[in-house]
Amino acid sequence: MLASFMDRFNPLMIAVLIGWVLLVCKHEFAHALVANVGGDRSVRRHGYLSHPLNYIHPVYSILIPVLFLAMGGIPLPGAAVMVDERSLRSRAWASLVSLAGPLSDVVGFVRLGLAISPAVGLVDVSAAELPTWVDLVGTLVFLGRYVVVLNLMPIPPLHGFNTIAPYLPEQAVWRLCQPQVSLTILVVFFLILWRVPLVAGALASVVWRGIMLLGLDPFLISDALRQTFG
Repeated sequence: MLASFMDRFNPLMIAVLIGWVLLVCKHEFAHALVANVGGDRSVRRHGYLSHPLNYIHPVYSILIPVLFLAMGGIPLPGAAVMVDERSLRSRAWASLVSLAGPLSDVVGFVRLGLAISPAVGLVDVSAAELPTWVDLVGTLVFLGRYVVVLNLMPIPPLHGFNTIAPYLPEQAVWRLCQPQVSLTILVVFFLILWRVPLVAGALASVVWRGIMLLGLDPFLISDALRQTFG
């Protein structure tokens, strides 16, 4: 069983997972930084501005990746910064804290995209064989764009929901954000995403349009994904 589990991974996928962990740390640091500016000093006391390991969350970093792997998905780890929203100066700041992570992701995948953009010229896309680092960057660009689109969906516990939550009835938000409720909603959402072609196709279309807006070659990104995940 362990051998079957390990067979799913190759050196490139492991490199992608390491790169993803770094991007997640940057994402969570953005949440913590904006929360600190917005009035929540607890993020500094908890070490969110100095110790990335403090972002590890039992559900998003361990349980959900294991569930996704069991369902045949990509076990990308997540993380969480616990923000004291009562300390924030306003509802607008609460929304900004939620948006800070996805905005950080946008900056990240745009910067990575520049490294493999034909306009920059670091990569000869007509070459018969591209360097492995191009597959690594291409995969991270795709995953970064994909996760930004997912994260902006208005369902708990994703950031799209957290952005509008300060303006919703508190009791309804409290109920939807209970771990057993939000995790159930999230798992059902992903099952629909994987099992309903129309939904999956609509999401993929948005992702690929964003990638092409960066001027990237979709064939290069597709090949990077094949090299990484088979």
